[in-house]
Amino acid sequence: MPTIHGLLSYISDIDKLEAQNIASFLPSKSDLNIIENRLGNLLLYPQTIPETAEESLFDIAVLKEMLRLEPNSFYSSNLKKIYIPENIAQICPNLSKLAFIFIDALKPRNLTSLQLKSKNLGVKNLGTYIKPENISDECFLDVCIGKQKFHVLAGNIVIIPVSQQKIDIRLESNCNITEGKNEFMAEVIGGDIGIIIDLCQQN
Repeated sequence: MPTIHGLLSYISDIDKLEAQNIASFLPSKSDLNIIENRLGNLLLYPQTIPETAEESLFDIAVLKEMLRLEPNSFYSSNLKKIYIPENIAQICPNLSKLAFIFIDALKPRNLTSLQLKSKNLGVKNLGTYIKPENISDECFLDVCIGKQKFHVLAGNIVIIPVSQQKIDIRLESNCNITEGKNEFMAEVIGGDIGIIIDLCQQN
């Protein structure tokens, strides 16, 4: 079997990708035959970078289905790390938007590192995603970084710019952040994205 490159190289068996499932991630109804043809084009021309909004939406729909089918290829629940392949970043250059595609699909909890993974250059830290285990309507989370304090209420997502590769923060909340703890110090990573605090109850 020839080596598969591009987006489709990140799934173990491309036959798992079904047109009707990909269609569910597209914003408008699409003909399944057209979706199958586009999948064929991705296989034949793996290095093609989407040039239109429609092409980008299709590639993102394929990515979402891949994340649904094989989450463990992109997320280590033991290490609490999400790995975003560098080549996939080409279909969505906005790293924050791309990170949320992974987050929405993988649904991590507690503290999770976000890393850009290159086959040749290893990994690059992008930031940290923080979502408490249980979120109620009254939940809040205070994030203390040095002399700065960020107060986040339930129902909100806040991105704190942090470029340092490693930084100590203090977390205080009235809900369990992790392992029954609602107050503790933690060393987290920063980067191009920073620290994402997610207190939305969905997912």
